[in-house]
Amino acid sequence: MRKDIEKLYDLFYSSILTPHNLLDNIELGNYRYIKYYQENNKTIAEIECEVEGEFVVFYYKFDQKNRLDSVFMGENKKLVYDRELEKQYQLAEVVQNQIEIKNSLNKAQ
Repeated sequence: MRKDIEKLYDLFYSSILTPHNLLDNIELGNYRYIKYYQENNKTIAEIECEVEGEFVVFYYKFDQKNRLDSVFMGENKKLVYDRELEKQYQLAEVVQNQIEIKNSLNKAQ
C-alpha cells in the first residue's frame, strides 16, 4: 500500500523527469540532438536518438513547473507516456487492491 501511495504522490507532485535531466543524455553515444522550444505554454524537448539501430525522434512535453506531462515518439507522434492516464491507472489499481483486501478479510471472518 505504501508503494502505491508513493507512486500516486509522484504522479501528482513530482517532476518525474525535467528538461535539465534530458540534457545529460546528449553525452550518450546514441543521441544525435536535443532541441527545446515553447508551444502552448509547454516546454517541448525534441530528441533524436538511436533505438535498435534506427534513429527515432521523441517529444517530451513539460508543464509550466517543468513536470513531465507526456512523451510521444516517431513521425506519427505515438503516445508513449501520459501523466494524466498514469494517474487514472494508478488510482484504479489502488482502488482494486483495496477491494481485494476487503474481500479477503470478509472471507476470513
